[in-house]
This record gives sequence, C-alpha cells and structure tokens, in this order.
Amino acid sequence: MKRPITSTARRGSTYLLVLGSTMLVTVIGLSALFAVTLERRRAEAAGDAVKARFYAQSALEMAAHWIDDDPDWRSNRPNGAWATDVPIGNGTFGVQVVDPGDGVLSNSQTGAIHITCTGVKSRRPRSRRWPRRSTAART
Repeated sequence: MKRPITSTARRGSTYLLVLGSTMLVTVIGLSALFAVTLERRRAEAAGDAVKARFYAQSALEMAAHWIDDDPDWRSNRPNGAWATDVPIGNGTFGVQVVDPGDGVLSNSQTGAIHITCTGVKSRRPRSRRWPRRSTAART
C-alpha cells in the first residue's frame, strides 16, 4: 500500500531545490567575479609593460642626446652605468654604455659601443639594446 505524500515532504524537496539553485547561481557569480579580476590584472600588466617599453625608449634617446651633446663623451663618461633609477612618469629608467671590445671607452673614437636602456614600471622591467658604431666626424 502506498503512503500518501504529505505537505511536509513536499516542502522539504522544494527547500532542497531552492538551496541547490542558489548554490549554483553563487558559484557562477563568484566564477565571473574571479574571471573579471584576472582580466583586470592582465590588462594592468600589459599597460605597465607598454609604459616600461616607452621609458626604455626615452632612456635610449637620452643616451643618444648625451653622446651627441658632448664631443668628448668617451673621456667624460665612464664605461658602464651612466644613469640608474632616474624617475620618469610613474617609473624609472637606467642607461648602461659599454665598449664590448676591451671595456675602455676612451681609447678609440670609432669603436663600437653597446647601449642598454632599461625602463621599469611597477616592477616590470623592459630593456632596449642598441649596438652603435660611433664616428669621429660629427654633423
């Protein structure tokens, strides 16, 4: 013989159905929130990388200006770091100039140099390297 379904049993199954649906909606909402947070962080990191690249490019232009502005730059400037942690925008830049041959800038007016410029924005460094052969005659 079958027992009749009481209203108490119906209320219990309805409660479980509502509880399950609520949990499903909560999980979907939290997943979407997590995905948006990750995407925002990724976009910020990409923006910081672009700014750091621009800071490195500015450092390269500064190094070229220093070289073009001083005819005796090989004697007046050291082999190695020319600038470190120079503030620019919301970050910093650095410039390093080395003579790859013998490590002495002043012994040759036409020797090759390597200029390495680093731009940093929010601890995300980017570098630009520029090998350049200088010429004794300037225009």
